Amino acid sequence: MRSAKTLISFIFLFLFSPLTSHAAPFAYITNYGSDTVSVIDVATNSIATTIPVGTDPGGVAFHPAGTNVYVTNTDDDTVSIINATTNRVTGTIAVGNGPSGIAIHPTGSFAYVANANGRDLTMINLLDNTTSTISLGGSLIPYGITFNPSGSRAYVTASSTLVNGVLYILDTSNHTVITSLAVGVSPIGVAVNPQGTRIYVANSGTLSVIDANAMTLLTTVTTGSSGLGAVAINSVGTRAYVTNNSSNNVYVIDISTDSNNILAIVPVGTGPAGVNVSPDNSRVYVANNENNMGSTISIIDTSNNTAFAPITVGTGPLAIGNFITPIPSASFSEVNFNFSAQALNVPSGAQTFTLSNPGTGILGIQNISTSGDFSQTNNCGTSLIAHASCTINVTFTPTSSGAKSGTLTVTDNAAGNPHTFSLSGTGTASAASGGGSGGGSGGGCSLQSSSLNSFSFSGWMGVLSCVILWGLKKRILVRTRR
Repeated sequence: MRSAKTLISFIFLFLFSPLTSHAAPFAYITNYGSDTVSVIDVATNSIATTIPVGTDPGGVAFHPAGTNVYVTNTDDDTVSIINATTNRVTGTIAVGNGPSGIAIHPTGSFAYVANANGRDLTMINLLDNTTSTISLGGSLIPYGITFNPSGSRAYVTASSTLVNGVLYILDTSNHTVITSLAVGVSPIGVAVNPQGTRIYVANSGTLSVIDANAMTLLTTVTTGSSGLGAVAINSVGTRAYVTNNSSNNVYVIDISTDSNNILAIVPVGTGPAGVNVSPDNSRVYVANNENNMGSTISIIDTSNNTAFAPITVGTGPLAIGNFITPIPSASFSEVNFNFSAQALNVPSGAQTFTLSNPGTGILGIQNISTSGDFSQTNNCGTSLIAHASCTINVTFTPTSSGAKSGTLTVTDNAAGNPHTFSLSGTGTASAASGGGSGGGSGGGCSLQSSSLNSFSFSGWMGVLSCVILWGLKKRILVRTRR
């Protein structure tokens, strides 16, 4: 019953009320007041469906593979699992007391849930949905949560009402708190840039900017005189979008450098709460909570920082977390490889090809292959998490003379799949390959200087031939000295 959770209900009401002083991506908006999730087709900005979930849904997180959506139900102490293909609830996981924020590890292996009433975290093993409790070691109330791009660290905002809060930093290898940093008043939202070097914490009227490596506060950006909110970063790490539920604005901040200049202040609906950027960075979606009585989503055009006509959803949208379908991307460091002339049957030196995933979801790699007289080795495995990269080493071993061509093909789940690139090179016969000591198909040995001090060889017969030549050289030198 809702009455059993009056504390956490009051917290959400307070936090997001105005203060007096593959298919196309979809957005999953938690409606705190109507116990539903509104699914928005981002391509058409229309409601695709509405999904009943638990009582007082607030936090939301997508699995990085785009398969499931996880929703915290504050009053039920549960997390609902939504199948993103069927848009049906397929399971419910019991967690701690008053769950609020939720985040999924970049690998998709586990999730952290911030339990506001319990003052702790729940870790969910997403392989079997078993849970365990992580202590934060204090009395502060945790709200927002996120992981860095590599998944080695988790960041959790926590505070008491209207006092300075902290950012907990956790080591995800052992699920323990490393340290905590003082931030602003009543921190809620938290986000990390794609490079993993900066952490952004949305406080009441300010944005704390933290050096992730040094774990120190770099600067504080004013985002209104007061007003709580969330923060989202675009996928290239150049813009931060910060909601302020008192002024009913979204602050657009240039984070491409540490100047952190405010580029625009965009009016949206009443009591803006959750915020997310579309995978192509062209749109920003903002949930207008309006004291849990609102029912709209504002959409900001990032090209001119103006808001469209809002979309009507359920009552009291919150949508705290990553609520838009993650989309993988494949980026390549080279588009063509042209190898220099190469001796027959002798492998060339490797040329390195870098495959990166600048997208927001897991890049699934089905196959990497070459054709013609080209071969490859790689360290890519079967997937790349968002903002990760791997290397492909290509070599050329001509089997006959003349110009050669081939391809490198990467089969994955990103747009443009399969990705095919041209390879070329020229096979040449060595000077000694048809004659001289040890010549023939097994290889050859040739003199590289008139002084008889340098040889080159190819093949196993070439090795033997050079040994014989070296022995003859030694005998000639001995006789000459006599």
